[in-house]
Amino acid sequence: MSAENKIQRISYLIFRSIHSSLSDEERQELDAWRKESPENEELYGRLTGQNFSTEDYERYRQVRETDDWMMLRKKLYASRKSIFSLKWYLRYAAVLCIGIVASYWLWFSGETKEFPEISVVQQYETPSENLRAVLELANGETIELNKDQAVDEKRLKELGIVQGKSSIAYMDKDSSCVENHVLRVPRGGEYILVLSDNTKVWINSESELHYPSSFSGVERRVYIEGEAYFQVAKNASRPFVVETAGMDVRVTGTEFNVMAYKDKDRIETTLVEGCVIVDAGGKVVKMSPNMQAVFSKEDQLLTTRVVRANLFSSWKDGIFEFDNLPLREIVDQLGRWYNVDFVFEDESLREIYFTGAAEKMKPITFILDLIKDTRVMNYQIDGKIITIKKK
Repeated sequence: MSAENKIQRISYLIFRSIHSSLSDEERQELDAWRKESPENEELYGRLTGQNFSTEDYERYRQVRETDDWMMLRKKLYASRKSIFSLKWYLRYAAVLCIGIVASYWLWFSGETKEFPEISVVQQYETPSENLRAVLELANGETIELNKDQAVDEKRLKELGIVQGKSSIAYMDKDSSCVENHVLRVPRGGEYILVLSDNTKVWINSESELHYPSSFSGVERRVYIEGEAYFQVAKNASRPFVVETAGMDVRVTGTEFNVMAYKDKDRIETTLVEGCVIVDAGGKVVKMSPNMQAVFSKEDQLLTTRVVRANLFSSWKDGIFEFDNLPLREIVDQLGRWYNVDFVFEDESLREIYFTGAAEKMKPITFILDLIKDTRVMNYQIDGKIITIKKK
């Protein structure tokens, strides 16, 4: 059994032990783990003893803001192609197990969650075939952009475009020859665009960015439908404006994420660095780092909240990261990246909450198996339809 699966398995057994619902085989398995070391026995006693309190829960709740969680994230980001060693993972066994037991505490303290929160961590390589997009020119001409497909480099050069392995970059051309272009990234795709002013844009699956081949006038304006991360080149005299169907984001140079999918009930702007001004629903707010502006399409209301910005931008670094997120939101992300559709056999499964991080893996079954290991759900794959079932 891998180190990752062992931690999940022991966490599950401890949880069932608290519920007094262990089978004879599971009790033997847990007892064997407890006997492996004094540290294991001490951890078991601490997590199942009567002294477990709200202070323990608070320590878990805050752990993702402390060195433990940040070290975990740094390790995950820095070593995507490596497998965590058993020794390293076991250093964090207590953190993950405390997450399980903290959920038990929450469950019985009056919060209405049908199932406990489960922490999962896994890693994998980013599929290279996903680095693709379609460029649409002003005259309707389209160019397929895929590192595995030959592209007419002469045609791109005429347009002042340089193609990289997973990106295209515009040269700063004469602004008298401005054309409006659209970069479309399909489901299962992802791409990077460098605009003529050196602004870098990561475009997520099922998204499209409308932009000029060169900027002219008093502002730099683009339009996004879907999701994108912007690293805006500084230019105090010419603001950069990201327009969506309901929200405008104005900056001079900063980094932020915009989520504006058509099928979502909201538009989100999450600030990572610098300062932005958001205009939506007749309200204008100035944001600082780790703030998020949320515009409700139904209510036409703009609200702000403090978040961990990396949760909403880690996708551009090849990582799914979620904090107390319902399964319905998680499968939205998975569906776009893997180009599949999810069906829930039992609607209550949509509201199972998960916390964890996972690198974007090749087979979708990797992450589905992790969720399946929580013992509250199962899945069935039929072509591009994945049915989530209750166990």
